[in-house]
Amino acid sequence: MYQNVHLRFRFSKRLAFAVFLFECRQNLNGEALHEFSRFLYGSAKVSPMSKAYDTLFYPLNTGSLQPPGQDHSVLFINAALCDGLNLIKSAELTLQQYFKPRASALQEQGYSVLSEIPKSEETFDYIFVATPKNKIETQYLLAKGLKMLSDGGVLVCAASNDAGGNRLAGFFEDLSVENTGQESKHKGRVVWGKNSPKIDNNKIEEWIEAGAPQNILDGQFHSVPGIFGWNKIDKGSEILVQSLPVDLSGNGADFGCGYGYLSDHVLRHNPAIENLTCVDADFRAVEFCRQNLERLGHKAQMRYFWEDLTRPALGLRDIDWIVMNPPFHEGKASDIYIGQAFIKTASQSLRPGGTLWMVANTGLPYEEILKSEFGNCSKKHEKKGFKVYVATK
Repeated sequence: MYQNVHLRFRFSKRLAFAVFLFECRQNLNGEALHEFSRFLYGSAKVSPMSKAYDTLFYPLNTGSLQPPGQDHSVLFINAALCDGLNLIKSAELTLQQYFKPRASALQEQGYSVLSEIPKSEETFDYIFVATPKNKIETQYLLAKGLKMLSDGGVLVCAASNDAGGNRLAGFFEDLSVENTGQESKHKGRVVWGKNSPKIDNNKIEEWIEAGAPQNILDGQFHSVPGIFGWNKIDKGSEILVQSLPVDLSGNGADFGCGYGYLSDHVLRHNPAIENLTCVDADFRAVEFCRQNLERLGHKAQMRYFWEDLTRPALGLRDIDWIVMNPPFHEGKASDIYIGQAFIKTASQSLRPGGTLWMVANTGLPYEEILKSEFGNCSKKHEKKGFKVYVATK
């Protein structure tokens, strides 16, 4: 429904549109809410990164770069459904995406998608990278990309200006990439260059090591740059655990599990838990949550799902309780609907009488949908810009 919509508002128009959506939220319920949240969350063709994807393929549109042909192999890292796919689809195409909503959008259009980056032994003639905001992760992806390029292969990367686009050319210089070019478009920057014997392999190895899995929090957990809050305890989660009970039992779930901090806490403090399901939209988060909890040796039976929780989740039914810290980014109107969709999915997943424990930023108005989805809802705690809700179905 929303994939064919293309929004190109100036800031004031986007703000007015956000106010309009907020006022109309009562009309979004059920599947409509899930679909609209999914559109805002980035799984649809229009996403918060859509301009970066337009920028990434801009040199192919202008003729600054020759599009790959049928005899070329192409890797698209952090791939998404975008117009640029039409420019590379004739090649031998490999798409990679960690984020479930974008991966699902590609799969629904018939594309095969890898959840992990291919092994470095594989080589490609072209590698396109939609670089993330995290600097360490960006450097890691550029280094991995160069290592997988064939001789004379082309690496193309892009980011919006507010997500680090202006630093990409400097990264190419640090790596001694030759025959570089760059262009600016759609409030972003695209940079490209060719593989050559002069590439700084020491710098490549340095950046790959920096972006590799690491011990965090004094070795209690393993994580990797790129996962949300990858090397720290999220403030919201830290406040949520202060309010959680110590008599949870039966079948529970952690929605948006990350590397496993919340899951580990509830398992350590609630020995009567029999089953726990950990769910996240980031494939890496699910895998590190699995590794961490297995290494910590909890007795409960575990399940791990790579799912988009803004949609109804298959296999999640009749759960006794859910702990949840939905994603948000302060100042973006879409965050309201992401959290609302998480709440809707939680309601659908709980058994009658089941309980949701949820933390949210104080500026996000979730009270209305919590009251509409749950028979009983109260604010348990408020501290340092966060509030903790308890809702019973």
